[in-house]
Amino acid sequence: MGVRDWVACLVRSFTGHLAALGGPTWYARFCVQATRPSTGS
Repeated sequence: MGVRDWVACLVRSFTGHLAALGGPTWYARFCVQATRPSTGS
């Protein structure tokens, strides 16, 4: 197992958890904002 496999396991389980919560939540919106790449400005 490589690093990509470990990251895929973490990301898939996390997104599965968010999907199980139902509709959009503040937590899901925060995670999207926190993991977005910086625009540099």
